[in-house]
Amino acid sequence: MTGTALTVVDVCKAYGSNTVLRSVSMMAEPGEVHALLGANGAGKSTLLGCISGAVTADSGIIKLGDDEFTNLSPKEALDQGIALIYQELQTIDDLTVAENVFLGDEDSGSLGINDREENAVVKELLQRLGSSANPEDRVATLATGERKLVDVARALRRKPSVLILDEPTAALSSRESERLLSMIRNLASEDNIVVILVTHILRDVLNYADRATVLRDGEVLLSEPVADLSMEQLVQGISLTGDVRAPSMETHASDLVLLETRALVGARSGPTDLTIHGGEIVGIYGLLGSGRTDLLETLAGARHMRGGEVNVLGKNARISSPQQAIGHGLALVPSDRKHAALFGEMAAYENVLLPHLKKISKPVRNIRGELKAFDAIANRIQLRPNAPQLEVSKFSGGNAQKISVGRWMAELAGVSMLLVDEPTQGVDVGARAEIYELMREFVAGGERAVLFASSDPEEVVAVASRIIVMSKGKIVAMRTDRMSESELISLANKE
Repeated sequence: MTGTALTVVDVCKAYGSNTVLRSVSMMAEPGEVHALLGANGAGKSTLLGCISGAVTADSGIIKLGDDEFTNLSPKEALDQGIALIYQELQTIDDLTVAENVFLGDEDSGSLGINDREENAVVKELLQRLGSSANPEDRVATLATGERKLVDVARALRRKPSVLILDEPTAALSSRESERLLSMIRNLASEDNIVVILVTHILRDVLNYADRATVLRDGEVLLSEPVADLSMEQLVQGISLTGDVRAPSMETHASDLVLLETRALVGARSGPTDLTIHGGEIVGIYGLLGSGRTDLLETLAGARHMRGGEVNVLGKNARISSPQQAIGHGLALVPSDRKHAALFGEMAAYENVLLPHLKKISKPVRNIRGELKAFDAIANRIQLRPNAPQLEVSKFSGGNAQKISVGRWMAELAGVSMLLVDEPTQGVDVGARAEIYELMREFVAGGERAVLFASSDPEEVVAVASRIIVMSKGKIVAMRTDRMSESELISLANKE
């Protein structure tokens, strides 16, 4: 089905009273790399879901060539030649490259799976992609860039007419990113297919895309050939508030030096020199893969520290595990609360008090004491509903996030430094304001601080008293003055 144009006509989608897509229309031609851009919450993921069959649109049409569809199921989309490569790697480490490429669609004959033919197909795909991997290699032995190429090979084996890549370079090095994007650029041209590229890295749009569509608040703000667009126009399009400078939340740094890093090196960040005082809310902004999450997780002991040193309250802190970090007063609220922070089937009070049970219920369980401690925290974070026995999976996203943050706000936690990755991801507007207020309350008094990372420039500008911009694992800017979102995006996109 090569040579087929993708046309989206007046697609609308709402979840209850929340309208996510408002009559979105766009067209992508065969042989074209079409960049889909927008701030967090602009509607990109929902639109991709409508195209790939994962989301049912309320109205509108998806056209593939002359064929029109009001709704596609995931299987129908796949049968129509639409392939989606997710940001997260979809490979299975214990399987070979060939087994991953053919996963769920093995070439079975009368004598079983034909390994020789599968390996031949995969070898040809890998060669075309410029991969050094072999079909028989275990995926666990491959570098991240090679694993991403395995995902691409799986999609290409089906000979798609539309190839969608959602933040494909997020976990890749600069060299791996350039290699992948060059290959995708050639692929679109040679196979005459539509490539939809979702990315926050605007220089990649200017270097590799033919056309760009920018969504804002669920609507198409612009859709133009990249040759007619500048970096400044893209920045202005993505920025929710343009050049309006948002005031930072009122916080006051004290003379107390809570945290100091010297030449700190993590897996994907560093060397980093950083000093944080009590009373500060420091925001880290960077594109996906900039190293912001790696820095937080290294400080929290969730990732191995490869070099440098960390000093807490003037004393060297050896941190090689989350337990050691907590012992030094550093606690992490991860971005993926569902899988990395909370236990969905456990009660709310158990989730909140899990790190503190030894202090409350030693040597035997003290349920009354636990419920009393939970009630104090629930009132402080304004948890709704204040239902200690309710499973965490039953809470809204905003209240689940308040549980993630609230477990470390109790005095019994002994935490002086809160490390928060994407503090309001998947959280509604009302709960966002409450979480920001919790952060402000946490640092009040000048003896504690918050270091948070966010991919939302509006959030960083509005919340942080000091802003750090990261790119390619390093700090490229540090500002205490009030900034605009567009300035922040421009700094993060500088070479």
